[in-house]
Amino acid sequence: MCGFFFQYNKKNSDFIDSDIILKLISHRGPDDKGVYKTREILAVHTLLKIQDVTNKSRQPFSIRYKKKKFNIVYNGEIYNKAEVKKKISNIIEYKFKTDGDTELFLLSFILWGEDFIKKIEGMYAYVIWEDNTNEIYFGRDQFMQKPLYYFDSKKYLILSSEIKPILQSLKFHNEKIFFNKDTIKDYLLTNNFSNNQRTFFKPIKQLVGGNIGSMIGKRTKIRNVLKLKKPHKKFKKFNQTSEFESFSENIVNQHLVGKVKIGIALSSGADSRYLLYLINKNKKL
Repeated sequence: MCGFFFQYNKKNSDFIDSDIILKLISHRGPDDKGVYKTREILAVHTLLKIQDVTNKSRQPFSIRYKKKKFNIVYNGEIYNKAEVKKKISNIIEYKFKTDGDTELFLLSFILWGEDFIKKIEGMYAYVIWEDNTNEIYFGRDQFMQKPLYYFDSKKYLILSSEIKPILQSLKFHNEKIFFNKDTIKDYLLTNNFSNNQRTFFKPIKQLVGGNIGSMIGKRTKIRNVLKLKKPHKKFKKFNQTSEFESFSENIVNQHLVGKVKIGIALSSGADSRYLLYLINKNKKL
């Protein structure tokens, strides 16, 4: 889990102190921190090291490609890392500078454009921007595993892993904030958030899973790229227990790409005990 805050000022304005934002999201990434600031952009990131345990993947992270500089703040993990790297090697010769997936994620965007997430299997929320342009791109995985909230007005575009930094920035700018009573009512009655843009605060929205957004020429557009498909009526059948175990093992191993110790919370149920068995089969806890 990492945390980020990104603000683009569409009109001349000051920024809230980055140290205030860092304190608000420090619990999301206790291992490292980074700040990017220009006249128009403030980007703040706190890092939890999982794949790259060095400081090389510090964010905001940048790549220079064809005389352009691309930047990213990112929270997530790529499961098909080896597959994506192989596809990239078939296009260009590129020497990776880190062991993390942030570099791979940003390079994928550079090579394939906005729809690059169709090639990515994983969980993520991100903001990407290019130096010296007003073009900003952001998105979220289709299962909404990684949070992404935003506020968009004529003055600012603000995106964050949590609502608290957005509220603090809006308070700094003396913006009015109202509770969304309908959303609060729905939550109290159903104990659940529906898959829509609403949050407890009217001016703040959450990006729906599988959606990507862009701000070009100070105009923001959001569209759906990854739609969840209904399961096919003909489910995959396993003739033997070993087939199911092999299938499950491949899925679990895709998620065990980190270089830190693994922990698991057991509920004494069959599902969690089976996960423990698969994890311990290849990687000792």
